[in-house]
Amino acid sequence: MEHCRAAVFDMDGTLLDNRSVLRASTCAALSFLRLHGVRVIVCSGRPLYSLKEIVPAGIADCLCACNGQAVYYPEEDLTVSEPCLSYSDLKRITSRSRRIPVIYTSADENCSVQWTHSNAPAAAWLYDRAHETFRRLQGWKIRSVTLLMDDPPVDSSAKICIASSRKELLRIQKELSDTYACYFVGPLWLEIMHQSVGKGSALLKILERYGIDPSECIAFGDGENDIPLFDVCGMGIAMGNAMRALKKRADGITLSNDQDGAAVWIRAHISMFL
Repeated sequence: MEHCRAAVFDMDGTLLDNRSVLRASTCAALSFLRLHGVRVIVCSGRPLYSLKEIVPAGIADCLCACNGQAVYYPEEDLTVSEPCLSYSDLKRITSRSRRIPVIYTSADENCSVQWTHSNAPAAAWLYDRAHETFRRLQGWKIRSVTLLMDDPPVDSSAKICIASSRKELLRIQKELSDTYACYFVGPLWLEIMHQSVGKGSALLKILERYGIDPSECIAFGDGENDIPLFDVCGMGIAMGNAMRALKKRADGITLSNDQDGAAVWIRAHISMFL
């Protein structure tokens, strides 16, 4: 790639360090790109409310949330949404794991909901304590609730996240991947979305809106849900802490998120953005 007109970044494990902090040096690198006419796109599995809380105004041209289910253009105050999982989808997904301790999570602009089947109260209690600690550290103001429910407590969801053992998650992924988009974002964390939703398809629509060819876009990521970004972009850079599957698809590997790897790579290849 001789010249880059757009750069897309994952959040957790990429722009954020291991304390979930967006460092000043990272913000400076993104501001530098925008100053030189490069479109900056943040594309994350996080809900939109979370991206709005974390990403400072003026840092990004576009926020792509829930792995592409919701795309927000700050300058226009415009949100474009893709299909959600329906209640019947959620029932089908959760029916695959009734006999094992599994935590499901779903979130929208109003509430974060976690639940597990009624036969796993200990799992619900442990996750609730861990989640509350994380929320306090993040300073999140959104309401949160953890429930014991055999049926989904929400009517629809942009995505559903499942936390369990690696073995069980691989089984669930295999059973559902023909019907849904299923990606690991961590060894014990599987995200499931409507089949038409994905970071890659969302990015193509964003780039078309800006009149930028995908070959002129560079992607930075760390999880399997970033593979669709690498597939459509002209160049993909994996973080040093990235999952093995993503590193295999990368054109290059930078330092880890805790070493400010994205900003370091941008500074080392500065001529590409000028």
